[in-house]
Amino acid sequence: MKSAGFTGVTLDTLKKPNGRLSPHDAAEGLCRGTPLSMEINAHGSDAMAWAVEAATAQLAPLVGSDGRIDASMEAHVLTAIA
Repeated sequence: MKSAGFTGVTLDTLKKPNGRLSPHDAAEGLCRGTPLSMEINAHGSDAMAWAVEAATAQLAPLVGSDGRIDASMEAHVLTAIA
């Protein structure tokens, strides 16, 4: 950004604890609650159920002793002045 002529360039990482979720609940959020849902739904009426099931299986190894996974989120925010 600086080499493109911007000033006041900062990069911040914002972290938000989102609790602990079951792998299925986390998969539902990822598949249904993001723009990815449009791509999944474009593959037919059974695609969402298949995607949630597949994502649940992939998240399962991340469970802790309480049967849940850490669902914290973070975003990188770039600020610059033109």
